[in-house]
Amino acid sequence: MGERLPRETHRVRRDIQARPVELPKASFGVLIVSDQKSIGREMVETAYIIKRLAQAGVEVFEYVHGKSLTPKNSTDKLVSAAQSLADEAHGVKTGERVREAHTEAVLRGQTVGGRVFG
Repeated sequence: MGERLPRETHRVRRDIQARPVELPKASFGVLIVSDQKSIGREMVETAYIIKRLAQAGVEVFEYVHGKSLTPKNSTDKLVSAAQSLADEAHGVKTGERVREAHTEAVLRGQTVGGRVFG
């Protein structure tokens, strides 16, 4: 801890930030999804996908709540981050419940998926 990064590391980071990858202009201007978790459930990746779509000229709308997911200001980004956090937590909790239900079914001698041979 406390080690200083070599100057080369700082130069590389600066170069990466200075030259973002150019996206081609999308052949469509609007993407309509049911809700934000339709794009992804991982918080950071979902925000990045929406950002990249916006950079390509695509505005993302969700029809469940009837609003744009493309952030226009810092408040929109905060709301989007909170929604992404809730979506990610929901996915984790759902996985835990499914795993628990499958474990209980197996302990009762039931099959939890696939074909039964024999």
